[in-house]
Amino acid sequence: RAVFHRAEQVADVGDADGGHPGSREHGPVIRRWTAPQEAVVRIRGRLQHDADAGDGVLAYLISDRHGLLGQWSARNSNTPTRVDAVHMLPGDTLDFVVACGADENSDSFTWAPKVEVSAGADGVTARWDARADFGGPTESLTPMDAWEQYAQVLLMTNEAAFVD
Repeated sequence: RAVFHRAEQVADVGDADGGHPGSREHGPVIRRWTAPQEAVVRIRGRLQHDADAGDGVLAYLISDRHGLLGQWSARNSNTPTRVDAVHMLPGDTLDFVVACGADENSDSFTWAPKVEVSAGADGVTARWDARADFGGPTESLTPMDAWEQYAQVLLMTNEAAFVD
């Protein structure tokens, strides 16, 4: 089963609906979709940045086999993110990347793209929605103990997340 999941080097907060990219030193929010079979896919979504402050966000769709498929930006606005007819082989990946502009101030965004798959002559279609299908491999994860949970909470505080 193909799923949306965060790539291994996600530097800042990201979830099924969007997130907040880190600075240029800390990196963007990245979600990855892996093709379960040979298929032609199309992507539909809407990149949204609601803050009046900040310089907005930049979004990219990158295929491991085809390279850059699309790029969009939003600053206190929203923009459609559409890509048609990308031929994928089993195991090919699409990375949905959102980075800050010049700085990461007020760069929270919403982007929950959908991948629509048409496979074979029979036209069988499947759809994956980042909002509903966002997840990752959970079989290798073990629950955190109390100290690990405490450390995670401390790392999520503003004092740890932002450097003055």
